[in-house]
Amino acid sequence: MPTPRLLRFRDLVVIALLILFFPIGLFRSPPSDTADFLGYRLGQFMWLLLWLWIAWRGWQGWQRHRRTVGPVLLAQDRLRTFQSGLGPRLGGGYTYTSLPTGGVRLGSPQGATYHLYPLAPGQTVTPGQWVSMPEQLQAARHEDARVLHVGQGGGAPLMQEDEVVFSGGLPQLAEQVAFWDEALAGENAARQRGRQVEAQALGQLDGVFAGWRIRKGLMMRTGGDVDALLTRPDGQLFSVDVKSHRGEPSLHDGVLYLGRDEKAGVQKQLHHQARETGGRPVCWQPEAQYGVRGLDGLLFVGGDARLLRQTLE
Repeated sequence: MPTPRLLRFRDLVVIALLILFFPIGLFRSPPSDTADFLGYRLGQFMWLLLWLWIAWRGWQGWQRHRRTVGPVLLAQDRLRTFQSGLGPRLGGGYTYTSLPTGGVRLGSPQGATYHLYPLAPGQTVTPGQWVSMPEQLQAARHEDARVLHVGQGGGAPLMQEDEVVFSGGLPQLAEQVAFWDEALAGENAARQRGRQVEAQALGQLDGVFAGWRIRKGLMMRTGGDVDALLTRPDGQLFSVDVKSHRGEPSLHDGVLYLGRDEKAGVQKQLHHQARETGGRPVCWQPEAQYGVRGLDGLLFVGGDARLLRQTLE
């Protein structure tokens, strides 16, 4: 960003003229004639007013300079501080840019966004106390970012909603961001694998379910979609949800588990799809090997497409 000029061109021209004629006004003797003397004093008064006007214009220029350049320099300093402090600890792939709210935007290789702000020296934070300004929270919500404040007081991080305060400085911040990104990388990998398994499984239906009506990727009225809606030749409907998980299904206190992982969300999703489509809910795990299970009114099939057809027939 270019630095604004303290004085504009016309101000510089007036200053040059004043400097040029300053010796004339200073060393010329006052005239003896009364009319000329009054004109002489009037000229000196006008000359003084011009200098006062230039001083006022200079003061206005300085204020513009301070308001414009000060925040920019502060933002650049914060950017350098965070980049030099976090770069060696986090490694490559991260991006650092200044925020108009006075902080630094940190972008991770996994697609996460963090808004970083330094705490004021000596500032202490108590649990439940909001540190972020409203405009900072608004900017973070607009970008689906997490707001992180960093101080040097020491102690465990404090978190409420999407605001986290780190009192252990940049090392504590870097450790937490790295942990979040490792977890996000695992989620992204699992999600990508799930999409691949789903695409391969749905691609097998056309060849195996000859004579059935097959509809794929149907959007529901209340949101979400059904991976496949299969209609048996006699008209019986089945809403099929494909899962890449290989764990065997079980119920514990009425809650669905796949292997050791709690899947209450999947359980709710299957019942919701059944109500929306009017078909029998089926969870198909093409990479599992447990066979067929019936739990909580849900049908679970762990095997290939041939086992799925055999079960639904």
